[in-house]
This record gives sequence, structure tokens and C-alpha cells, in this order.
Amino acid sequence: MESCKNNPGIDPIPMDIQMPEANGDLATSQISQFNNEEIIILQTAGGPFEERKRALDTECNEQVSKPLKYSL
Repeated sequence: MESCKNNPGIDPIPMDIQMPEANGDLATSQISQFNNEEIIILQTAGGPFEERKRALDTECNEQVSKPLKYSL
């Protein structure tokens, strides 16, 4: 949360649904209170349809399912 306040240019913000101090829903809501222009992408381990709806309901811009796979 403090990182977003202190570095307003972080874009996009990767957001996890389950975090130690606050869940992704709460953290997204708090970020949106002081900066609603940041792009927030919710990372979830759940099913894509249900979690995408949840992401959009909580003011996230998009949702991706974990595990993320990439290659260099």
C-alpha cells in the first residue's frame, strides 16, 4: 500500500487475492481511494470466470490466473 502512495507511477500493479496483511479486495479498494488511474491486475488461483467477475467488481482492470507461465 505504501509503495503505491510513494510511487504513483507504478503501472500496472500486480495484486494477489490472498496476502498476509490485507486481501486483494481490500488493498484494491484502498488504492482506488487515493489513485483511481492506476492499472491493477488481479492474480488468482481460482477459475477464470468467477475470479474475473470478482476482479472487475473490486475495481481491478483485469484478472490473470496463476500460475503465470512465461519464457524468455
